[in-house]
Amino acid sequence: METRKFITKEELYTRLGLSKSTFYRLVKKRGIVLPPGLLSPEDQDWLCKAIGAGTSNHTPPPPN
Repeated sequence: METRKFITKEELYTRLGLSKSTFYRLVKKRGIVLPPGLLSPEDQDWLCKAIGAGTSNHTPPPPN
């Protein structure tokens, strides 16, 4: 069983396959106030659901 850990916002939007600008546009559009610092696993799940971007368990495709 994998233990999930705290990650940066950059790691989250990269895992979701979003650009930085798209991620922050979705956050702003939904009126979400992001917590400072790292995102807890609970924050990651909540944020993914709130912006409608799937789950943070998404594994990005391998680089070419």
